[in-house]
Amino acid sequence: MLKRRPFSCCVSALSVVTMAEGFSTSAAAYELSRTLGVEMPITEQVYLVLHRGRPLLEAGRALLERAHKEELHGIPEPGRS
Repeated sequence: MLKRRPFSCCVSALSVVTMAEGFSTSAAAYELSRTLGVEMPITEQVYLVLHRGRPLLEAGRALLERAHKEELHGIPEPGRS
């Protein structure tokens, strides 16, 4: 069975010079959102996948199963008019 490791381990193993675009920014944006108390679920899941080794399918599921928030106000739910 394969051992799960954070994406950061893989990036470090490739090269010090080569880095996925947005890798460092995801950590900075995640920390800033926490400092300011702003909910940023996509940023949070990207951070968890890239820096904490969260499986991608779990991250996608967390986003899709997330409770509707005010940002969806006025948009009807699928199957409802």
